[in-house]
Amino acid sequence: MCQDEGMQSLREAEREAGLESIATEIVAEVQAWSKAHPEAKWEELEEAVLKARQRFGERVLERLVAEREATRPVVGPRCSQCGAELQYKGQKTRYVVSSLGETTITRRYYHCANCKEGVFPLDESLGLIARRPWSPRLQRLTSKLVARLPYAEAVEVLAEVGGIRVSPSSSWRIGQTWGQRLQAELASEEAEQRAAAGAWSPPGKRPAQPVRLGVALDGAMMYLWNEGWKEFKLGSMYEVAQETRIDPRTGDVGEFGHAVRPSYVAHLGGPEVFGWQLWTEAQRRGWQQATDTQVLGDGAAWIWNLHQEHFHSSLATVDWYHATEHLGEAKLLLYPEGGAAATQWYNLYEKALYLGHAGEIARDLHQVATLSSDPERAAALEKAATYFSNHRDRMQYQELREQGWPIGSGVVESAAKQFKARVTGPGMRWSRAGAEHMLTLRAAVLSGSERFDALWSRAYENLPPS
Repeated sequence: MCQDEGMQSLREAEREAGLESIATEIVAEVQAWSKAHPEAKWEELEEAVLKARQRFGERVLERLVAEREATRPVVGPRCSQCGAELQYKGQKTRYVVSSLGETTITRRYYHCANCKEGVFPLDESLGLIARRPWSPRLQRLTSKLVARLPYAEAVEVLAEVGGIRVSPSSSWRIGQTWGQRLQAELASEEAEQRAAAGAWSPPGKRPAQPVRLGVALDGAMMYLWNEGWKEFKLGSMYEVAQETRIDPRTGDVGEFGHAVRPSYVAHLGGPEVFGWQLWTEAQRRGWQQATDTQVLGDGAAWIWNLHQEHFHSSLATVDWYHATEHLGEAKLLLYPEGGAAATQWYNLYEKALYLGHAGEIARDLHQVATLSSDPERAAALEKAATYFSNHRDRMQYQELREQGWPIGSGVVESAAKQFKARVTGPGMRWSRAGAEHMLTLRAAVLSGSERFDALWSRAYENLPPS
């Protein structure tokens, strides 16, 4: 065995002994605590062990980082700007708050006399972010939590479950920072799609198994400082799967389509930007390779304008529940007092709508409107008739069901409720930028861990060096 190999073996033995000594010390502390508290309940024992685990993690992490710093080359790195060798300026200490607790690390600092830039090589090698005390993993976990919970509640969960101390203001900064960075990654994806829109490319090979994709669209309101209530637009991209069940209206047993594996796009602003964001997500999901596609929404003009601009070859469907809401409004115009006649009328026409006879409903409402002696009532009935007439081709519900398509936008309605739960809670007031960052963050999180982690990893890789 050569001298170098012998020294390496010695260092490895010292390292293992050091880690074992930490473990031995922590175990001894837990045992001593247990002896001092012989009446401790299970919860108390569990908490003591969890705290010991955290102390162990903190110390092991500190030791591993110290070992890495000790074994780094002494020769100074070169400046990334001018290429000059950086000057060693001593060591500096920083605190890192991680999922294991607070860790102190000491590392070398180098400075470029020409560019006046400083660098910590160890920080860069560890992927630590400059001027941020939180570890990357803690920032990712916190981002996921604040996308789902109000900031104060997210902090409570971190403390209760993981013993992690993050202040509400820190959780806000983390959430806003990463919402902004995810927004930048999505903007980059969108720019690629805009550039590709001007050049023709083949649609690509379709999957071996037929895949149907759809997108459901809706709008919801949130409150902004100095602006009041503003609408944000929401899109839910989904696959269409089949399930065997009983039709609650006809009693027939058949295969019915329903939305699965949704992903989301949310935007506070107009339909032009939102349309491109939605188209970008559609391409990511394989829209052009899908066997068939569907656009589902209510009667809002902006939805069908987007359908024509980006998804004109896709099947257009007016959400069943919105259609029945309009039918209910027509019933109130015809039977303002309600009663059995109103119920009978609604049941008859709802069945007709379910069978795809929206054109006939429009005709009957128009006829009643022309016979009305009340101008206001006549105008309202004519408006209802126009709604069903304009959308009759999008209300072929029997045909849609037979073809295995969903007719209700439950997936986006549910998503709208989930988004509103996060951004319209009691006392919530948002700046426009803060709202945009939170909507982006929540959309990424609700799209599933795989999508969020991929976006977060790209954003993290594109961070400037510390």
